[in-house]
Amino acid sequence: MDYIKQQFLDYKLSTDALWLNNQIGASISQSIRMGTGGATTSGMFGGFSLVSPVGSSGSVMVNPMERSERVHITATGVTQNNPSVFKVIDAPIIDSISPGSLSTTGGSVTLTGSGFGTDEDILHVFLNENEVSESGLTETEFKVTIPEDSKPGIVHIYAKKTLGVKSNEVYLLITDDNPVPVISSLNHAYVVISSGTTNPSGISVSGSGFIDGKSIVFINNEFVEDVDFDVVSSSSITISNLDSYLDKEPVGGTIIPSIVPITVINPQPGGGSASKKLYVLPDSTKIRSPEIWGITPNQGSKDSSLFSEIRIYGAGFSENSIVWWGGDQRILDSYQSGNELKISNFPSFSEPGDILIAVQENGKFSGSIQYLKGDLTPPIDSESYPSSDIPIEKFYIRFDDTGYVTNEYHTPLILNDLLNNYYGIQLYDQYNDISIHIKAIPKIISADYNEENLVGLDPEEASYYVTYQTDLVLDLNQGSNKIMENFVIKSNIQKSTADNNQEIWFDLLNPAYGLNEYIKTPFHFEVSLLNENDQFESEYVLLANTIESGIITNNALGGLEYNSKNYYYRSQQDFIYQNGGVFVEQPDGSYPLVLPPISISRDGDNLVVGITNIPVSGYDTVGGSSQVQVSSTLDSVNTFGLTPGLPNAKSVLLHIDPTTESNWVKWITTLKAICENARSNGVPVAFSRDDDNYDSAWVRIEDDVSGVPMLNIRGGGDENDQDIILDLKTSEFSVSLNPVGKAVSIR
Repeated sequence: MDYIKQQFLDYKLSTDALWLNNQIGASISQSIRMGTGGATTSGMFGGFSLVSPVGSSGSVMVNPMERSERVHITATGVTQNNPSVFKVIDAPIIDSISPGSLSTTGGSVTLTGSGFGTDEDILHVFLNENEVSESGLTETEFKVTIPEDSKPGIVHIYAKKTLGVKSNEVYLLITDDNPVPVISSLNHAYVVISSGTTNPSGISVSGSGFIDGKSIVFINNEFVEDVDFDVVSSSSITISNLDSYLDKEPVGGTIIPSIVPITVINPQPGGGSASKKLYVLPDSTKIRSPEIWGITPNQGSKDSSLFSEIRIYGAGFSENSIVWWGGDQRILDSYQSGNELKISNFPSFSEPGDILIAVQENGKFSGSIQYLKGDLTPPIDSESYPSSDIPIEKFYIRFDDTGYVTNEYHTPLILNDLLNNYYGIQLYDQYNDISIHIKAIPKIISADYNEENLVGLDPEEASYYVTYQTDLVLDLNQGSNKIMENFVIKSNIQKSTADNNQEIWFDLLNPAYGLNEYIKTPFHFEVSLLNENDQFESEYVLLANTIESGIITNNALGGLEYNSKNYYYRSQQDFIYQNGGVFVEQPDGSYPLVLPPISISRDGDNLVVGITNIPVSGYDTVGGSSQVQVSSTLDSVNTFGLTPGLPNAKSVLLHIDPTTESNWVKWITTLKAICENARSNGVPVAFSRDDDNYDSAWVRIEDDVSGVPMLNIRGGGDENDQDIILDLKTSEFSVSLNPVGKAVSIR
């Protein structure tokens, strides 16, 4: 079986190359030899020739029903690029499926979303790649009937229009055991912090599949004690004492505005997870500028009539608020409260892409636009000066030096003029009383006399043909105090031709410069020239430091699997590629050969967490003893708009919904191996709630609480700190099989 193992390891390396390099749309094709054929040994017995059937065979499968695990990830306190971008997608969108599971006796499920159309001849619905009929079709909903005697496991469902792009996949669990919970709504989409507490202080969760005595609840990635929630029925859960699970200021205990996930988990056998965001919003009367914390829904299908309204959640709104939809001003249709707006009658979505939504209130704008940019080469309009009323994370400056003079151009200069010829800009902010000089200082590399002008002149007054370079430097003054002088950003800047200026980009808030301690919001920088010399071009880009949001992702893992029929061995081995890892499954248990791309390490007081979620779509089976060709395409990579390389999250809850005992064993073993690696990297780890270091551990395995393999990643600082450097991505692959195989190729 070693050759099968090696082929799966090679397959992993090939697929890793695609998602690591973001080669979206690229494919690999690899052959897998399924066996050695039939009779392979011979001998003599009693004068008769004997052939023994000790060959091997097997089958290769994409997403077999029993490979039913799902991965569920919730991250809190996340710094993302933009909470108020509405995405228009060139495909139908399935937002939800209800119920999330059915018994083997079958039944009907309802799928909701957008872009379905109303023509049943155009919309095609697929269950595990088999087309089925839908019913009750509207622009935003349709139903599918699951037949009786369905095999237990997971069903992949998607839709597509004739000649169109397929929708996202949703998943239905067929089980006679615990159902998959579904959260359809919260009775309050948001709560408001008032006098140090939330109003209201409790939440009701509506949905399906809730089980009294078995369902557990997490709020803000914290386990909710039994006394604080009640499973009223299979469709309702009430939660009390909400405040005790929210982030608070270390001094005074005031609740911190945030976006928190509410998660319901049903353990195996069967079971699953569901989450929904709850907005914990500030008191609108205490907000100086409007803030957008989120929009619902946040995506729609191209050429769709979609729905009647979009809700905007945030703070600082009023009846006079103006909603900006993309570049078009839109007067508010319906004011709900200081924390909620509703817009309707918006334009149709004719083209895919991102639509930026902003709120204007008394001349101030929400920080919902992805970036602000403008020119820094005076004279410029004062309204274009860099300014912000909300915290920013990046303040990029582009400095394009056009002032080079070389002997190549035969332009003579007087040395005194050259030495005094530094140039650049001054940024002055009256709010913080700081002045920043960004200047290019010349350095002479060589000089030749201009003989025509040398006669009778003092050498210092003579002109020369010169070659020089410049250093780009920073000065910082606060009031009358010099904080920094001639701090070098880039040295030895030199252009090679007349048309090739060297363009320098740098971030003023880079901690290496130390300016982040002085550039505080609000700020408004007035721009002026240094030395009245404009031998440069410059501009700025401000990236807004958006609201700390949350991430919820929930998908079936799927996978590529080899089932053996190997007569050489009494014990059969199956090999599985799942979520970027390679696993072996045999009668005595399952274990990872190569761990999936989930890593936890330590950088001082910060955790560095890398999670790549790799769902596999497709559905196929090929058996025999010959070769099968496996074709895999990287369909998409989603990085969730995370700010890379910096502390950007407060907590991460990663768990696998295993649905079966054997899957549970495989994944709890895998998570323990990941935690062992983390511990070897200096990360404090608790492997159960009974461990002595559970309360202080930065990473915990919560299986004994949740009933599912779960990593609870908290970080090492105060629970309110963003001390996790999170690199989270979902890389989606589609896989198909063909019984004729060839060598690996990448195209």
